[in-house]
Amino acid sequence: MRILQRALVREMAGAWLGVALVLLLIFLTVRSLGFLGQVAAGSLPAGGVFFLLLLKLATYADLILPLALYLAALMVAGRWRRDNELTAHAAAGMSINAMLPPLALLGAAAAVLVLGFSLALAPLAVRHGHALKHFYQERLEVEDIAPATFVPVDGGRKVYFVESRGAGGGFRNIFLFHESAAAEGVVLAERAATRFAEDGARQLVLENGVRVESDAWGAAPNAVRMLRFAEYRLRIPERPGGFGDGAQAAARTLGAGAWPAGEVWRQRNQDPAAAAEWHGRWFKAAMLPALLLFAFALGQARAGRGGGDGAAVWLGALAVFFIYANAGAAALDLVRGGAAPGMLWLLHGAFLSAAVYCWRRRSCNARLLPPWLQGGRR
Repeated sequence: MRILQRALVREMAGAWLGVALVLLLIFLTVRSLGFLGQVAAGSLPAGGVFFLLLLKLATYADLILPLALYLAALMVAGRWRRDNELTAHAAAGMSINAMLPPLALLGAAAAVLVLGFSLALAPLAVRHGHALKHFYQERLEVEDIAPATFVPVDGGRKVYFVESRGAGGGFRNIFLFHESAAAEGVVLAERAATRFAEDGARQLVLENGVRVESDAWGAAPNAVRMLRFAEYRLRIPERPGGFGDGAQAAARTLGAGAWPAGEVWRQRNQDPAAAAEWHGRWFKAAMLPALLLFAFALGQARAGRGGGDGAAVWLGALAVFFIYANAGAAALDLVRGGAAPGMLWLLHGAFLSAAVYCWRRRSCNARLLPPWLQGGRR
């Protein structure tokens, strides 16, 4: 029996790692396309894509890991059925219940990982991802402007356009539109570069250009002023506070999903959003017992008379996962609206009861559907 259990742990751990890597690569590919579009638009520096992808990955790892383990269990159960390994073990007097201890071990390891991401790492990644993206888009508003692209910054109050980048890192033929409460204007210059002033402030130094300004919001809205200059210095505003301050501010502005676990725990009885967030962070780990039982019960099902793995088996198994996940999301929305959180645990109980029923049917070598749904056939 121990050989069977060790083989199950080894195969499922390997399959879990492989499926998780595939899902992570798919996720990274999809997310990188969105970030690269922002890089092409000039609103995000190319060097920041890697760090933002890592933070996004940490945000969604608590969903990817349970799905990867579920698919890995389906794959291992299907292979063991095709190779008649379970039949050989049953002939030796070992039932399917011998797989419960290794499944419990893998489920416990997965639950620890999922809770680590859900309770701590995912909210931390949300906060720092928001702060890092804001840092790139606002604080570094000049250095990473893409040539031949209109780049709005500061909520559209400034718009940059540069024809090309110079060999020394500056810009050639730059257009700048800026708007303030008192006036709006356009600056055109042949060359521009960023410099540091004596007080340490960053400046955009424009050379050989013209500044056109109108008093659009003042007493003389039709007044237009034009000024030619050899050098014009424009201060680049800095956000108050550092990166860490931005991460903490994100926790206050992004909602309960970015709050630390301790804050969510303290607010769960006063704020329905915090209650939904608290139970939602435990939800994915609580899905694992039912998912593992479902995976082995469904993975050993025969699709058709030939007994091979059919699309119906995999579609049915995936339907179980997505129905479970979406039902949980709907219940969390109700809790967020003020409903009692107990419905979430009723949902877990219902799916776990269904999974235990399927497991018992499989341990008796019976079909998953009851006889009355099959016209009396067993």
